Amino acid sequence: MTSATEPNATLVTSTPGEMRRVAAQLVGVPIPLVVLCANGVYPLNLHEFSCGYPLVIYVYPGSEASPEGGGDTALMDAVQHRAFRERQSDLEARGYRTIGVSSQAAHAQRRAMLKGRLNHRLLSDPRLELAELLQLPTFTDERVRLYRRLTLIVHDGHIVKVFFPVGSAGRSAAQAVAWMTLQGIS
Repeated sequence: MTSATEPNATLVTSTPGEMRRVAAQLVGVPIPLVVLCANGVYPLNLHEFSCGYPLVIYVYPGSEASPEGGGDTALMDAVQHRAFRERQSDLEARGYRTIGVSSQAAHAQRRAMLKGRLNHRLLSDPRLELAELLQLPTFTDERVRLYRRLTLIVHDGHIVKVFFPVGSAGRSAAQAVAWMTLQGIS
């Protein structure tokens, strides 16, 4: 396994134990100071935003490529966007805001927002700065490094829960809401 801080490195997470370790090591970690393009238009300081609002950050590949032979396609990204759009009122009722992050170009995310009628922010991270700073899992397809799908629950600027791997893109928003319910966040 190579270090995730090396350029073009891939954090290999193939076994359930490795996946649990990735999730466990992120809990308690502060959201780093990183400014990403939001909604294809304006910069957003993710650290400052996470200190001001509880967040659900879903990270997705934003590509046709898949580390598991088809599980992380553009179709699955669209399914996940819709799932968070449909659960937005549940999350907002609990005080949480939703953000999607991928390595997609800002103009591609803008199209996805319009097509999916999304009300939440999508952040473009083409240099995978967040992956580097948090050592998030990635994969490489045709020499392009992409995010693996995961969900972060953030409160007071710190990660409090990580869902990795995401078993179903269409159920990831419901999974976050169910966890909040179990934690008494209503």
